[in-house]
Parts: sequence; structure tokens; C-alpha cells
Amino acid sequence: HARHLDGQQLLVADMLDVLRPFELGASRAGPDLVTPRPRLRIVPGKLAGAPHVYRTRIETEALAALRWRGLQPGKIVDLYPVLELADVDDALDLERQLQPALALTA
Repeated sequence: HARHLDGQQLLVADMLDVLRPFELGASRAGPDLVTPRPRLRIVPGKLAGAPHVYRTRIETEALAALRWRGLQPGKIVDLYPVLELADVDDALDLERQLQPALALTA
């Protein structure tokens, strides 16, 4: 059972961990909200909580926007020399996963 301390509910082992992956339906799942991909992070106090490439301030959404405008992943790496191709691949994969969920709120 959950116990209350000063009006706040304590988390117990059988409760949902809202930061970890979750099912959105038979064919979709939400990402891990701490480490959505091996090379990506989501940190509440950094970039307003936007997913970004680990140890950078480069948001996954910015990388996806470049790809959607026709830039190939290799050219994106040329624009951001600090990145590796695997960083861009992880970012694009996360943004593809998020798109159907985001469309539900639009």
C-alpha cells in the first residue's frame, strides 16, 4: 500500500514508473524519459527537458527538422562536427517514435 507523508503519496514497487518505457497500444510504446536512446538524454533542467544528444545541447527535434528538410545524416554530422552518425541515427529514431504520439495532441 502507498503511504502518505505530509500529503504526498510515496512510490512503492508495484506502482507505475512514469520515467520508464510504457505501452501506448498494441503497436506503440512511449520512450524511456531518462535515457530514450543510448546516445540521448532528457534532463528536466537542461534545454527545458527537450531530448538531446548526450553531453551536448543539440536537441533531437533540431536534427529531425534538418532531416525532414532533406539533409542526409552524413551532412547533418558535417554541420555538427561534435556529433557522430550514431548520434543522429538515435535522434531520428526517437523523433520517429514520438511523431504518432505528438499527432494525437495536435
